[in-house]
Amino acid sequence: MIKFIETFQNKFIKKEEYDVEIERNKKYEVRWVWYHTILAIELLITNVLLIWILFKI
Repeated sequence: MIKFIETFQNKFIKKEEYDVEIERNKKYEVRWVWYHTILAIELLITNVLLIWILFKI
């Protein structure tokens, strides 16, 4: 009976650690998406400005 309880506790503890890791990965994914979205917008603005300068000359 004690062995069963220890096994159950170990599985529960590992599950909690796994849940924390999943949460950390989701935060990383969200930050990654926002970071690259901002970079894409900056790249678009830069390209528009360069095209505007090209036609201005």
